[in-house]
Amino acid sequence: MALGAGYWVAGRQPGVKGVIGGVTGGLVAWLAVSTLLAQLNFTRLSGTLVTLCAIALFSGLFRNIADVRIPASRTFSLPALAARAALATVIIFTITSLAHWLPPAWAGTLAAFPVTMLPFC
Repeated sequence: MALGAGYWVAGRQPGVKGVIGGVTGGLVAWLAVSTLLAQLNFTRLSGTLVTLCAIALFSGLFRNIADVRIPASRTFSLPALAARAALATVIIFTITSLAHWLPPAWAGTLAAFPVTMLPFC
């Protein structure tokens, strides 16, 4: 949710500048929220309540985002699919490598990284 919100806030410019800004903003937002959450000790109840509150908050925030129809510029492209698959692979290897360097408290945070969402932004 934090990555999506950061992408939405920082990626409002058109073209590559918007994509780079969005990805950077999304990663910064995810890292900031993850750092905050890694400092807390959650029980099953508190973790569930924080998750439900976050879902409610972001559902309300994201509800106000207007739907924009993006015209399809091309048909299916094998190179684009390969690039997205390669990006997802690099992200997975990076997250897995970071797990060896970061404290154990970050294990759940790294596991929650939106690997499948980022290559499709």
